Amino acid sequence: MRRTGVLLALTAATLSAEASGQTRPGSFISMQIGPNLVTYRTIQGVQLPSATGSGRGTNLGFEPGIAGTVAAGQAFGDGLRAELEASVRSDGFAGSPRATGTELKLGVMANLYYDFDVSRLGLSGMVPYLGGGIGWMRTRWNDVRLSGQGLLLEMNDSVDSLALQGMTGAAFPITDSLSLTTEYRFTALPMDQKFATRLTSMAGTATPMMKITGENNHAVLLGMRYSFGNLLR
Repeated sequence: MRRTGVLLALTAATLSAEASGQTRPGSFISMQIGPNLVTYRTIQGVQLPSATGSGRGTNLGFEPGIAGTVAAGQAFGDGLRAELEASVRSDGFAGSPRATGTELKLGVMANLYYDFDVSRLGLSGMVPYLGGGIGWMRTRWNDVRLSGQGLLLEMNDSVDSLALQGMTGAAFPITDSLSLTTEYRFTALPMDQKFATRLTSMAGTATPMMKITGENNHAVLLGMRYSFGNLLR
């Protein structure tokens, strides 16, 4: 009889947790992919010995690219989740001055999320969330060529930078362990960057450094999250 009472109490607790839509403790892995858009970047100056600051104010545009992330983390059972994430983004140059080449970014981020319980609002089958992260990102310019007014600027260089990001999205449970996720992500490189260049002009060839503003990335991601501890119930 006592055993039956314990079983009934456990069953009631389980059903209560199921109805709440809360996040349960457990480890998880996830992956996402989607389009990425970089807002324009502004050249702060090309550091030539005889003309420091030339090119200042020139805006560089980008074509829409692609972003992908993989992550592993832990849910703590009170709505909070923490994860370590690896990401890749690839975007092409476009616009004026005439620009070709690609920008590849590789990042490692530490993220913290909060999952909202909206079951009390009559919304079931979804778990909206907000998150933020901080980390490191390496920006690689591959075969970048900027040309105009008799000048050719070529770049093949990598720069490491601080990265910050904010996320908002929702998870839609498919099974007890697997969820579909949709997310908007804003990722910023807030610091100016300096790239080594090769400048060719009528006067000859030089190898100045080019200083350029940081960048903002906007991504819309679709993905899957798998919980080893039935993260979403």
